[in-house]
Amino acid sequence: MRARGEAAIRPSAKINSVRISHTVPVDATPEALWRIVIDVERWSELTPSITAVELVDSGALHVGQLVRVRQPKLGAAVWRVTDLIPNREFTWVATRGGVTTTARHLVEPDGA
Repeated sequence: MRARGEAAIRPSAKINSVRISHTVPVDATPEALWRIVIDVERWSELTPSITAVELVDSGALHVGQLVRVRQPKLGAAVWRVTDLIPNREFTWVATRGGVTTTARHLVEPDGA
């Protein structure tokens, strides 16, 4: 089992995109890992790169939902969930300072 995150950054018309991918092997079932990935409001407990995550809209994470993410030295960004496949992945998009970032969070078995 592994968790993978990808981010595509589109800084300007001169640069089409930059892609960053990070994969972490995890000894857990897909269902157990998905519960952690989807619980974005607790991410600050798991990594120092996140200060706080707040669901702007109420309810469980869903397509169209706005999520405010605070990171050290970056300030807050509001992300919109654009895709969500339960127990598999979600994608969200944020635009700040003329830069649009798309981040995909994927849970998949090893070898997939």
